[in-house]
Amino acid sequence: KGLVHIITKPSDTIINVFDKKDGLASTEYNYGSYAKISDSLFAFGGVDGVTLFNPKKIKGQTHKPIVVFDEFKLFNKAVEPGSKTLEKHINTTDAITLKNYENSIEIRFTGILHSSSSKIKYSWKLDGFNNNWSTPSYTNFATFTNLPSGKYVFRVRASNKYGNFGKERTLKLTILSPWWATKQAFVLYFLAALAILYLIIHFTSVIVKKRNADEQIAFFNNITHEIKTPLSVLLSSLDNVTENSNSNSESKKRIKTTVKRINSLFEQMLTFHKVTSQDFATQDIAEIELEDHIKNLLHDFKPLADERNLSIKINNHWGDKFFYSDIGVFDKIILNLISNAIKYSFDNGSITVNFSKTRTGELKIEISDNGLGIPKDQQKFILKRYYRARNVINSQRPGTGLGLVMVQKLIEKTGGSINFVSEENKGTTFTVLLKNLQETYKKSEAAKDDALQQAIRDTEDQSELDEFSDSKILIVEDNDELREALVNTLGVYFQVFEARNGKEGLEIASEVFPDIILTDLIMPEMDGMQMSAKLKDDINLNHIPVFMLTVIQNSVQKLESIESGITEYIEKPVDIKFLLAKMINTLKWQKKLRTKYIHENDTENATIFRNESDQKFLKKLETTILQNLENNSFSVHDLSKSIGMSRTSLYMKLKNLVDLSPQDFIIHAKLKHAKNLLIKGECSIKEVAYSSGFSNPKYFSTSFKKFYGTTPSNFLESLQKNN
Repeated sequence: KGLVHIITKPSDTIINVFDKKDGLASTEYNYGSYAKISDSLFAFGGVDGVTLFNPKKIKGQTHKPIVVFDEFKLFNKAVEPGSKTLEKHINTTDAITLKNYENSIEIRFTGILHSSSSKIKYSWKLDGFNNNWSTPSYTNFATFTNLPSGKYVFRVRASNKYGNFGKERTLKLTILSPWWATKQAFVLYFLAALAILYLIIHFTSVIVKKRNADEQIAFFNNITHEIKTPLSVLLSSLDNVTENSNSNSESKKRIKTTVKRINSLFEQMLTFHKVTSQDFATQDIAEIELEDHIKNLLHDFKPLADERNLSIKINNHWGDKFFYSDIGVFDKIILNLISNAIKYSFDNGSITVNFSKTRTGELKIEISDNGLGIPKDQQKFILKRYYRARNVINSQRPGTGLGLVMVQKLIEKTGGSINFVSEENKGTTFTVLLKNLQETYKKSEAAKDDALQQAIRDTEDQSELDEFSDSKILIVEDNDELREALVNTLGVYFQVFEARNGKEGLEIASEVFPDIILTDLIMPEMDGMQMSAKLKDDINLNHIPVFMLTVIQNSVQKLESIESGITEYIEKPVDIKFLLAKMINTLKWQKKLRTKYIHENDTENATIFRNESDQKFLKKLETTILQNLENNSFSVHDLSKSIGMSRTSLYMKLKNLVDLSPQDFIIHAKLKHAKNLLIKGECSIKEVAYSSGFSNPKYFSTSFKKFYGTTPSNFLESLQKNN
């Protein structure tokens, strides 16, 4: 009851009720008993008299309530000061720490104001749980239940009857995690998981090793049997030849056949090792005339097929004349599958080879026989290493258990697939899908043609070759004929030096400081890899590009040689035009680098050097020079001494890297420093000259124009125009 005063604000609406405590004559008024006396004065008739009300005379209360904490409750029970939870009174406590299950709390508070305390409203929030302030109300307590573990800040504020809030009070709350959710517990979980993982890996490894050991034993038994049989035949035939001078050609023929068989076994094992290694990769894609090529492959099997009266039929439904694939991989797949079909066929049987095209353009190869077949319970193991089916072993048919695994690996490498259907004593059909790599073939052929044509174009420009006629090439090759051929060919275009091995190569490189070293890989005393590694570790020579002559295609060896500092690979037999193109490109790059170094800033230089060691070397020289700007006697001798090089070595290396003598390099380093000072614009040209280590401003100006093509004053003018 009373008079209601409504204050509207853009952000809020405040409603105040005035009663007798505020000076009203009455709180009960007669219906319709009111009058507006003037713009600012209103009259209200009540049971106890008339009340005059002037809103303009109401001034907002300037005093704001102060909040104090009265009580803290856990599970609706007050927590007394002096307990473990609350050491002192809640109003003098800044933070409370609770156990994980102490998560239902109540905080009581009071707003203190010198007048109208009954009209104080409260608003609160709990940071970390609910970040929004509650609607102001007369409720002087806040309750929170089932709070999760974590850190919170309780904030409460109080307002007077005009909605003006006082300073907020805060109370930090921490609810601890349960023991099983602490950091220490998670560390234990992690360690336990590691231990379990280790045990799983360990026991799996033991099982796999045992299984592999069993498989290898079976494999070596197979190999022993496979080699022992032909060796017995070989020994018998040799005895016949040696003891009987009139031995017929049949014994000699048998010896030759047996040796071929043993050689075939070793080739199969070596091929299997190569195919299953990570370094194996398909080679160039070839254009295969499918039908003729298959007939040629099967021709080698004719004597063996005739011996057992086996018929081999080819059905070609490919539809095109050519198929495109790695011919070495293709042949190994076909030969192994045909060999297996012949080996495990019954005498007087038949083998069918079907070729067709799938809807997606793949080559589908189906090779069928009507032989031993594979027992159903062993079919899932047939493509595993060393495995041979029980009926095959019992049949005494020769084999190692490697062929099908090798075929599967080869097919996987080319992105194809293999599967089979088989029935014991009725035969087996293997189905292979191979991708037709015609587009890859076209691109590779076009790339080869482009590379060759570009190499020819690049090297036919005699003026370009003449430009680098003073460049020094060191050839390190132990083969006299190849070394002489390279010297004679490259000697037409460059200054050529030669060495017979890596040791000689290092000695000559230290004397002549070549622009490029061309080295063989395998040489006596010191091979190309060892020499390259020593060059890389030699500060005097580690800037020299090294070209490696090699036939290796092993990625591991390539990685090792790259780590040793090899710049380029030149495959044997050497294509001279290609080699010349590579050398010219490298020499062009060196020339471009020298020009860039002189004219561009440090930030750009970092991206143009051939290797990081060259960048670090030049940076170290520049740093040494800048550290001695105030030393007017700092010389080339001091610079070479500071990095442990002779003056000659420093001269040759700097000329090769940036085409500057050591003295010019010192001047250039000072000028770069001066250029940066000019750009900053904080000093005069004269001050810049002295600050950059020049004792004579005129010499500074002359040197600046020599390197940058303009005087310092013109450089400043151009800067001002651009800005």
